[in-house]
Amino acid sequence: MSHAIFLVLIAFGGLFYMKFMVEEKEQHLSTMKAEYLADQKALRVLKAEWAYLNSPEYLQTMAEKYLMLKPLGSKQVVTWFDEVPNRPYDSPALAIAFQNPGGENSPLEKISSLPPGEGEEP
Repeated sequence: MSHAIFLVLIAFGGLFYMKFMVEEKEQHLSTMKAEYLADQKALRVLKAEWAYLNSPEYLQTMAEKYLMLKPLGSKQVVTWFDEVPNRPYDSPALAIAFQNPGGENSPLEKISSLPPGEGEEP
C-alpha cells in the first residue's frame, strides 16, 4: 500500500511539473507571437517609407533641392569618338604596346606569344 501511495505522489509531482512547463512554454510562445506581429508591423512601415523615398517624384524634388543640376548644354554632348580625351595608360608597357599596335616586333605581339602564366605580376 505504501508503494502505491508513493507512486501516486510521484505521478502527481510529475503532472504538476509538466503543467508548469507547458504554461511556461505557452507564455513564451505568446510573447514570441507578439514580437513577430510587432516586427511585421515595423516591416510594413519600413517598406512604405522605402517606397516613398524611392518614388520618382520624391527623388526629383530632392535632386532639385540638393544637387543643383542643370540641363545639358549643346557643348557638353560629344558627337564623335575622337573628341573624347584618351585615358592615361596604367603602365608604361601598355602605353608602348598601344602606341605601336602592329608589326612583327610589336609589344602586343610579344605579350600575346608568351606562354600562359608568364609575364604576369606575382
